[in-house]
Amino acid sequence: MSSVGTPVDLYAVLGVPRTATPAEIRAAYRALALRYHPDRNIDTSDTVNTTAGESRQTLIDKFDAIQRAADTLLDEALRKDYDQKLEAQEAKLAQVHSEINVEELLECEEHVANGSQEQSAPDDDEDSAGASLCGVYQCRCGSAMHVPLAEFQSKDSLVIECDACSTIYKFVV
Repeated sequence: MSSVGTPVDLYAVLGVPRTATPAEIRAAYRALALRYHPDRNIDTSDTVNTTAGESRQTLIDKFDAIQRAADTLLDEALRKDYDQKLEAQEAKLAQVHSEINVEELLECEEHVANGSQEQSAPDDDEDSAGASLCGVYQCRCGSAMHVPLAEFQSKDSLVIECDACSTIYKFVV
């Protein structure tokens, strides 16, 4: 089983269309950098953005994402490479065989920890040894696909490709 990563849409981070010119990207970057720069937006308690009520770490994360997006999209070679990867990813996602709700996956009640199957409660994220649990989904080719349940703590969907037949499934929360 291999995970088909969903890249961050750098255009969406900056709020510009894919056809944006370097001048439009710079303007969007400047506006967002002023809005989310951690040093400009932290009040005296050093914990909260006074205008948006966001934590310092949230501001730092947003500001870093804005900087990475601008750095990539303003460099012609990096932008071309990024656009090619984004198009390839979109083509791959267009081949999704089916979309499965993760709740259906959890209903099978089979989880895998450390390579051996165990019965586990659906809401358990880890077993007593701390190993990540996986839900098991049977692919149309008959292969068992192990879906890492911990991934759904930070994502609302996960795209996985079957190692045996290359069928692509999208698991959603």
